[in-house]
Amino acid sequence: MVRLMLILGMMAAVSPAMAQDNAKAVREASLQGSRFELLLGKLQDQNEQLMTQVRALQRANEMLAKDVQASSAKSQQVTDEMQRLKNTQLQNLSAAQQQLNDKMKSVSDKTPWGDAQRNCSELGVKHQEIKVSMKPDGTRSVRFLCFDGKALLLGSEVYSANE
Repeated sequence: MVRLMLILGMMAAVSPAMAQDNAKAVREASLQGSRFELLLGKLQDQNEQLMTQVRALQRANEMLAKDVQASSAKSQQVTDEMQRLKNTQLQNLSAAQQQLNDKMKSVSDKTPWGDAQRNCSELGVKHQEIKVSMKPDGTRSVRFLCFDGKALLLGSEVYSANE
């Protein structure tokens, strides 16, 4: 604005023909100044919008960083739990399975599974169940089960009709 006043003052001192040319130049300069002010205002508005978007992106980035950190911690916990499971639980399961296999071997050694004997007293069991079934061709089959809370011996015998 001060420049504009100085330019106008200088033009008043110059001759009328030059004054007319100077007035035209002043108007063009004034118009150019107005354009620059308008452009500067638009740039400031655009800068403000961009700064708002940058701040929103920074907040989103901070939230993502927190989520990544939480996910990383959870992943580490899961990895630790899997390692603990591998180190202890699977070994415990393997040992328990081995004990069961050893026990099954000792039970099968003591219990003649499938042998054709119905004497449950040899096993020290008092409970016995016998089922005799006749087939149409005259053969009989005897199924017997020795149990003491759980099945200890399950066997079967087949007799022909001639016996």
